[in-house]
Amino acid sequence: SPGNPTGRVLALEDIEIILEAATGSVVVVDEAYIDFAPGGGAPDSKASAASLFRSGKYPNLIVMQTLSKAWGLAGARLGMAFMPEPMIDVFAKVKAPFNVSALTEDVVLRSLARPDLVDARVTTILAERERVAAALKALHPKILAVHASEANFLLFRVPGAKALCEALARESGVVVRDRGSMLHCEDCVRVTVGTEAENDRFLQALSKAL
Repeated sequence: SPGNPTGRVLALEDIEIILEAATGSVVVVDEAYIDFAPGGGAPDSKASAASLFRSGKYPNLIVMQTLSKAWGLAGARLGMAFMPEPMIDVFAKVKAPFNVSALTEDVVLRSLARPDLVDARVTTILAERERVAAALKALHPKILAVHASEANFLLFRVPGAKALCEALARESGVVVRDRGSMLHCEDCVRVTVGTEAENDRFLQALSKAL
């Protein structure tokens, strides 16, 4: 949450319904893209399931986040999991020893010391997301729908999505994802929001290919 490829945040009320119905199971909420949602991944965020820990009601909840997306540290391969203390004790017993290298620790600590850089990056991506969404909507009726997103990507519906993805890669070197095989995503394409120049290149290639 936000989900891939829809980009929509799952309402906390819905997560609570799942938690209360699955008291004999562990419920894991993947929040890899949460930094792009309203409120981000902060403990008091209205988007993040991490805020549910404050009630102390859900001993079966695990919330996972990553530094690979908004923080730009995919190469560090480091994420985090938030959970009640009894589950932390179990995970500590089974995790690999020395599973985070000293180099990774150094890079991550340097990044965590500059949250302002992440905030600026997210602000830029959100502005570009709205610009790209508006440009896609302007291509109607060739593009049938552009779905709202709370992540760093957009999902849009276009006839012949698979052929379009192949044409963009072959003719322009632009890679987008055909998501037509996923439930309720027939003829849907997912595009990641990049830099202004990358987004311009995508939009130009798309206009040419349609």
